[in-house]
Amino acid sequence: MTQGQHSADRHHATPERAGTPLSPQRRPLPARVGQRASAAIKQIPSWQREHWLLFGCILAAIMLVIAIVPGFAVAMRGELPQVRESIPLELPPLDVEGLDTGSLATDLYVGSSRERWVTAEVQPGQTLGELFESQGLSSRDLYRLLQNESTRDSLVKIHPGDQFAFLTPEPGKLKSLQFDVDAATRVVLTLDGDKVKERRIQRELERRVKVANGVIDSSLFESANAAGMSNAMTLELAKVFGYDIDFAQDLRVGDRFYVVYDEVYRDGERVSSGDILAAAFVNQGREFSAFRYRFADG
Repeated sequence: MTQGQHSADRHHATPERAGTPLSPQRRPLPARVGQRASAAIKQIPSWQREHWLLFGCILAAIMLVIAIVPGFAVAMRGELPQVRESIPLELPPLDVEGLDTGSLATDLYVGSSRERWVTAEVQPGQTLGELFESQGLSSRDLYRLLQNESTRDSLVKIHPGDQFAFLTPEPGKLKSLQFDVDAATRVVLTLDGDKVKERRIQRELERRVKVANGVIDSSLFESANAAGMSNAMTLELAKVFGYDIDFAQDLRVGDRFYVVYDEVYRDGERVSSGDILAAAFVNQGREFSAFRYRFADG
């Protein structure tokens, strides 16, 4: 379209906008407005008209759902009333005697909920008699327990850190004593009149394989501890190569060691050191190695 054509169109439309007010003889106002609205709609591009039509349909559908769903929910609540009823359940009594107390990791000494076990740890220089006295128990009860031959040595040879559990239904009256004779066995001694009843509980042990290696900076123990090895395992390492290496004279800075060993765990906690399975030591450039094996006869 040329510039002249634009001017002509504007000139032709001017008298129509500047017309006089409508007289009574003209067409009614609603019809005039409808024509203008129709003309305005025709001037909107077709893609915009389609979008507005789609928006109107979606809006109508939303209003319809809002009007219907609340009434439907109310009707459903009316048809299906909620009923709550408590039903008592009778559970069988707990068999405390049948519990494997050695498999419980949360509490070292356990028993019936009506029983009160008190755990005491042996202090350096403390005797078993003094431990009994600290719990308000008489030496007479200790003497009766020592008459049980199978556990006498374990009661006499105690060490700092050992734990004993006392069951005392009344203050000063001992009923049972629990303690570990080794990492895998727990003993329960119960005073029954003039007799002592013994019960042994086998506890499951787990062996975990560890690997450690290090370089000697100042001493074997410092380097081994830095590698995660215990003092007991370090002593075992020195014993393995003690025939070939004089650890007091031959050790040098820069010497290296490699160790594969296991540790004993019970209820997820480390109980003791295990055995060295394989090891190698490089001392002043010389390499020594060792492997654990078992003879055919055991």
